[in-house]
Amino acid sequence: MEFAKAIGGVERLFLRRIILIILLIFTCFRLAEGQAEHTIPAFVRIGLAEGQSSLTLILPAGTAAGTAQGTIWRVETATTLICTMGSDGSIVSGIFSYGPGPVRFDAPGGFLAWGLRRYRGDLVIKRGIKGLSLINEVSVEDYLRGVLPAEISPEWPPAALMAMAMAARTFSIDHLGVHQGEGYDLCSSVHCQVYAGVNLEAGTTNSAVIATEGKVMTYQGRAIAAFYHAASGGHTEDVNAVWGTAPQKYLSGVPDPNEKSPYSQWETILTWPDLQDSVEKKYPQLGRLLSMSILERAGSGRIKTIELTGSLGRIKLGGETFRFLLGLRSSLVDLAVEYGLTPNLNPQDLAGAPIMQTLAPTAEAPWFGIFDAEWNLTPVRLIIEGRGWGHGVGMSQWGAKSLAEQGYTWDMILKYYYQGIEIEDWRPPRASPTVPAPGDAAG
Repeated sequence: MEFAKAIGGVERLFLRRIILIILLIFTCFRLAEGQAEHTIPAFVRIGLAEGQSSLTLILPAGTAAGTAQGTIWRVETATTLICTMGSDGSIVSGIFSYGPGPVRFDAPGGFLAWGLRRYRGDLVIKRGIKGLSLINEVSVEDYLRGVLPAEISPEWPPAALMAMAMAARTFSIDHLGVHQGEGYDLCSSVHCQVYAGVNLEAGTTNSAVIATEGKVMTYQGRAIAAFYHAASGGHTEDVNAVWGTAPQKYLSGVPDPNEKSPYSQWETILTWPDLQDSVEKKYPQLGRLLSMSILERAGSGRIKTIELTGSLGRIKLGGETFRFLLGLRSSLVDLAVEYGLTPNLNPQDLAGAPIMQTLAPTAEAPWFGIFDAEWNLTPVRLIIEGRGWGHGVGMSQWGAKSLAEQGYTWDMILKYYYQGIEIEDWRPPRASPTVPAPGDAAG
């Protein structure tokens, strides 16, 4: 009996230890996972070019070229190198073949150049179905040095530049891998963030990157989708109203009354034939464009849905789709159609077509279609009165400038435009110097 109790006690102790080990392993995995999610990546891959028949690089002295098998050669003096794709699909320069690649160029202490632009980090050439691709592999902080002066004026107040550095860094982390299918993380155009390499770098923007190094905006423990735009036009917009995605508290529209920008009011006039050409190229199923009517506006007044009517049918477009179709600065616009006499036009062609829309900022598209059917009228041009520049989601860059000039700090600016966020330090932990034990020191 006593022996049985002893065995039972050992089993319970063994089980408790097994459970404790399992819990410790699970906790370690969770900690490792959390640390991985909350650490700035070591580097980011930026797509500079795709589908190129040749790529010309300028290599400073000391540049090494290599493949997965290791370093192939190193140049002693500055060299211009032209890479093409051989008939067998290999990457070649002159008579030298690198095989299928990719080929990596590393210039310790110097800047590699493609065309007129120089870049920090490494340049990598990969082959693709349509030709050669050029990728810049660079640390996140060095990448931001080439983003900030391309996205914002280096002459703006430091608080605005630091807010921009935070937005660009957080955006990069959230969007990392959006171009994974093309073999890189982010592109260098407005689709992601404009990236100009070393050429545009400025002391003020570099200082903003350094001052905020490793800091990231988070919401509920995750890096936010830190969208930003040039100018809100007086009010930013809810993300779901612009792109139809799920609502996000930190991407809710906020009043922006203090924004002072050159784009607070603007006007664009399009002739009806030019407008019709643009619409027909994109939507040939509409036929000849007859009219357009705003069906719904978002909270800030931006167009949410607009309907285009043509001789062959109708189509509904979102505000951003309409903006890009017409090449407008923003969808925060009011529209008016100007009509003129056309002797050869059949009045029946205009039956039910609108004549003029009021230019009220929040009008629900009340087109006034009262006209004398005996008149021969045809649309002559579209008058567009707008405010702001960009999609209107997240931080307004000109608004950040205005707030900085009023004394807002960079974190105050960010927490105004991205409400409910936290600011965390995601720099990887740095090893502490080893402290010798007593008696270990020499002497």
